[in-house]
Order: sequence, then structure tokens, then C-alpha cells
Amino acid sequence: MNHKRHSLVVVAHPSPKSLTAELAKTFITVLSTLSPNHTIDLLDLYAENFDPVFSKEDFKAYNMNITRPKTC
Repeated sequence: MNHKRHSLVVVAHPSPKSLTAELAKTFITVLSTLSPNHTIDLLDLYAENFDPVFSKEDFKAYNMNITRPKTC
């Protein structure tokens, strides 16, 4: 039985040349080679301008079910 699998690789480092980024690329290359039917997405939180801070205002908006606009 051939099950299709999917992986999401998440990195969070400001330098695209970091050890973290290189390990993620290597992991994706190896997994793609060993399991060609395996789909993989790479999510770079810094490239996405992800803000990990959940402020008091964010928490209030979350509790009131309001979507706050992005500041960046």
C-alpha cells in the first residue's frame, strides 16, 4: 500500500545561510530522494515577517473575535 505523505519544515532564523537553514535544506533533499512520493513544504518564518509576540492588545482582540491588522 502506497500512502502519500506530506511534511511541513518550519525554520525561524534571521540568516538564510544559518545552520538551521542548511539542515532544513538537507533534510528536504534527503527525504525527497528517499521518498519521492512525499511532498514537502518549507516555511521560513523570518521570510514571512512572522511576529512571535502576542501582545495584550492581540489577546483582547482574540477574545473579542476581532482580526487585528498587521503592522509590518
